[in-house]
Amino acid sequence: MHLNDVPSKNDANDTTNPKVFIDPSSKRGLTKDEVQQKLEQYGKNVLDPPAQKTWIELWIAQFDDRLVQILLVVATISAISSFTEAIDSLESSDGSILHFFVEPFIILLILMINAAVGVWQQLSAINSINALKQMQPKIATVLRRDDNGVDNWIAQFDASQLVPGDVIKVKVGDSVPADAYVTDLLSSAMLTIDESALTGESESVSKEALNDRDDYESSTVVEQTSILFASTLITKGNAEAVVSKTGARSAIGKIQEGVMTAEIPQTPLNTKLDKFGDDLALLIAGICAAVWLISIPRFDDPSFKSVFDGGVYYTKVAVSLGVAAIPEGLPAVITLVLALGTRRLAEKNVIVRNLPSVETLGCVSIIATDKTGTLTTNQMTVVAMVTLDRNETDIFMHEHFIEGETYEPVGKVEGIHKEELASYATGAVADIMAVSLGCNDAQLVKTSDGFSIIGEPTEGALLTLAEKLSAKSEEALFDEGKQIWHQEWERYATLDFDRSRKSMSILCRDRNTGAERLLVKGAPNFLLERCTHAKLRDGTIVEITSELRKEYLSIIKDLSSRPLRCLLLAIKEVESGSSMDELHNSETFERIESSLTACGIVGMVDPPRSGTFESINLCKQAGIRIAVITGDAEDTAIAIAQKLQILPVDRHASLKAFEGKQFFLKSELEQKSILKYGNLVFYRTEPNDKKKIVKMLQSIGEIPAMTGDGVNDAPALRQANIGKMKQPII
Repeated sequence: MHLNDVPSKNDANDTTNPKVFIDPSSKRGLTKDEVQQKLEQYGKNVLDPPAQKTWIELWIAQFDDRLVQILLVVATISAISSFTEAIDSLESSDGSILHFFVEPFIILLILMINAAVGVWQQLSAINSINALKQMQPKIATVLRRDDNGVDNWIAQFDASQLVPGDVIKVKVGDSVPADAYVTDLLSSAMLTIDESALTGESESVSKEALNDRDDYESSTVVEQTSILFASTLITKGNAEAVVSKTGARSAIGKIQEGVMTAEIPQTPLNTKLDKFGDDLALLIAGICAAVWLISIPRFDDPSFKSVFDGGVYYTKVAVSLGVAAIPEGLPAVITLVLALGTRRLAEKNVIVRNLPSVETLGCVSIIATDKTGTLTTNQMTVVAMVTLDRNETDIFMHEHFIEGETYEPVGKVEGIHKEELASYATGAVADIMAVSLGCNDAQLVKTSDGFSIIGEPTEGALLTLAEKLSAKSEEALFDEGKQIWHQEWERYATLDFDRSRKSMSILCRDRNTGAERLLVKGAPNFLLERCTHAKLRDGTIVEITSELRKEYLSIIKDLSSRPLRCLLLAIKEVESGSSMDELHNSETFERIESSLTACGIVGMVDPPRSGTFESINLCKQAGIRIAVITGDAEDTAIAIAQKLQILPVDRHASLKAFEGKQFFLKSELEQKSILKYGNLVFYRTEPNDKKKIVKMLQSIGEIPAMTGDGVNDAPALRQANIGKMKQPII
């Protein structure tokens, strides 16, 4: 058979949650009948629409409040009493009776206005699931079999019609249309994916063709190195894959489920008002009952026509006392005060969709925050560049600090002047720029919000560095350096990255002289072993002695400990056509990338956002704790927390850092004990882990706020007492 629906260990009896596994050698397009059968079985590749309340249901829900219910009862009793008084008035005179109903009318008017405001707020806030649906790709490239039994690739295919078992193609810049496992890598030995919105991982992750079904059935997103997840972005390479899960059964569908099942807690204000309402109801009921009981002996007073009239009179007296005791203006006053608070926040560029959130904001005791894109920019940036320099007596390592925290190609490189490239056209800085531009498939894009990239974040960082190094005028195009390099050099061969040699390189040819060069970038510890010489800033080439090699290793260790992601950049002058015969065999790539000349080392990081440090200091002054919850690796998470002074800069920092999976293996008592004290860091967490941590914080009496910027934060944002998102998803 073409399809083998192989249930995993956890899904053996779940026919609605397919685990499609296809032998790559037998894959083919699905026929119309097969597609129709699977559409009927699994449904379309869309997220299930959330069950939304009608405006009438929302209106009724506004009266599910103790104080409001008391006022309704009082208004009803007051209306009945006013009606009896109006009847008596009509019997005795022909005057107007409208004034008898002023009190119940005012109470009902206040309640109606309060309910209308509440309905408007909720209708404006119901958009979290719609935002998730907008993230789903609209088109795909799929292999389908026609009526003649011929397989055809269909571009611009409606992604909602994909079913498990469909064979799809993805390329750089594509958003993955459904969960799928990779079967073949096309025209590249490397496929990388930006999963930051799903996992919080700041760096792109490599994917490989599925060889082991155990990997296919791994439990966490991070562990599934052969699975493409819906709505993640292809940053490098092309591949064929087979759809395994669609719609609500995909990873993004599970996040939607987490959002929909999140328990929205009452605000502290509503909790206090409910308690106040309960206490007030008991107090008023007791006073009214006591007054009425005390008045029973006076029911037969001669001034009344009958005992019944006396009972009605003293019932009115008791009700009047109750009405007088109830602060019927309280809901209006609360709404007015919160609205004023909303206005003050709006002046500080804070939009509040739910009025009680204004009060809750002042009660927050701990902020649970995502790292990637929230504390940091989610834009890899080169912040350090190390070159080899000399003075009159020595050769030494010179670290240059680089301004900037985004992909904007503007910023000074400390110690490098505009005349550098002109003065030392064959120097180390010129070669660093050449490698950064040549070994690069990323594109720098200018948008209304600033700059972004298409491609690998690491390559985007190198591209930005190269533009900062280029000696261009302020009026020049932002990508002028790249354009000039491609005008002067022809890139004619690429030696793709692989895990064994940890490097990537290109062969390029000078369009004017025909001279050829090999430009290489790679992991410093691996690539340094293949470097025999080093280039100084002035262009002088020196041999890498054992002593110089130790200096390189020392600076690499120092950069990595911060931690920065480091790359060593190197070059090699080659004879024309000397390597062409070996380019067809990847096993020879390491030999081609030998006898290299090291040009420099760059260190990059996803930097903290401007203003983050000051905000955290304000939280400390207010007594608010911080819990960083991220899908990133331990070293990266702790380093950012230390840089922002969330954790202390000492060896004890790791005692307050916990891996998501390991934290939930602890007993519930131990988990709650950990959550009670100090700032915390949770790394390698799944979206549901964030939600569980927030819910547990609520269970121990904390009032948590959650802030994030990715789809993976949505369930926790929904669960928290306060949810603040960089983009308007919650």
